[in-house]
Amino acid sequence: VYRTLGALVSDIKGKITGSTAGLQGGSTLTQQLVKLSVFSTKTSDQTLKVKAQEAWLALKVERNFSKNQILTFYINKVNMGNGIYGMETAAKYYFGKTLKQLDVSQTAILAGIPQSPVYYDPYVYPKNLKIRRDQVLAGEVKMGYITQAQANKAKAESVTKGLISKSKHTANSVSTNLTVNAYVQSVLKEVKKLGYNPNKDGLKIYTAMNMKMQKRLYKVLN
Repeated sequence: VYRTLGALVSDIKGKITGSTAGLQGGSTLTQQLVKLSVFSTKTSDQTLKVKAQEAWLALKVERNFSKNQILTFYINKVNMGNGIYGMETAAKYYFGKTLKQLDVSQTAILAGIPQSPVYYDPYVYPKNLKIRRDQVLAGEVKMGYITQAQANKAKAESVTKGLISKSKHTANSVSTNLTVNAYVQSVLKEVKKLGYNPNKDGLKIYTAMNMKMQKRLYKVLN
């Protein structure tokens, strides 16, 4: 986990105010956190009023939380592509592992994706992702999180090593949707009525559904 934080820190140098851990410059990362948590990320919605609100809230966040806390909040909110938010979720989605289980290359991959989740999609643009991963690794070496030897070894590793195939995700999604999609959609609709965003708010939603019984009923009905 600390290696993941180190990789991300090396990649976002200059995006948090202050000088802790080599970070300096403006509060753009904090404003990104505020945007992910409160506002729309669409370019068309970035009005002067919204920008002012983002800046004010970012200032409030920086007054009440440490830089490491802000970084942790960001890691749990950031868009990781393919409808995935948060790095722990991304580690499980892309590699079937927890953050602690990732190797140096995989850690750098996750740290690099947020800059452009579409352009660095490991399933679509692995060549782009390799360049991005190597940039992150170079940053880690520069800031002393890993050695040059570790970086060289990670750079020699394919970015698709350990990557769960896209077809497997699709197969799992289809088989689940066929059985519970109508029920799940009704639950999500209720959640949205309460003012939550089930895709970004880090929710744990509990229902009374019995999956074994649901599958049996679906089979009988069809």
